[in-house]
Amino acid sequence: MAAPALQQYQQGQGSVSADNLNTFEQTCDTVAQLRGFTGAAGMQVYLRGLAAPDDGGQGPFYWNATSTTTDDGVNVIAPGGASATTAGRWIRMPAALAMKATVATLPNPPYAGMYAYVTDGQPALTWGATATGGATTPYLVWYNGTNWTVVGK
Repeated sequence: MAAPALQQYQQGQGSVSADNLNTFEQTCDTVAQLRGFTGAAGMQVYLRGLAAPDDGGQGPFYWNATSTTTDDGVNVIAPGGASATTAGRWIRMPAALAMKATVATLPNPPYAGMYAYVTDGQPALTWGATATGGATTPYLVWYNGTNWTVVGK
């Protein structure tokens, strides 16, 4: 099956073809809301935040109908939560840009490989140091699977 052609739709004018029906991006505010939604092939959802909109955990997810990966509440979301046994998961799509945050507002829990632009860094921090805030030096941090660490000023 070929991908449907891009089209613009206006309320009350024309109809949506079957091929385009599941191509619209939907949104939800929290992981809890996303856990209540089962997707279909070709669907994408934009999550506005993990626990609240704009809390740093926002990003796009796509539906993988065959995935049985454990729900981690950040990168993999299963309808029904971590105890879900049926196949089908929302999978986070990799972010192309780093989010802007303070050290205190960095996503918790983050996912390994996540980047952020921190605005309140300590000036003495060097590459590889654990991120600490409270000052005014901007720098780029990376979550290495254990800690948020400095990767550039």
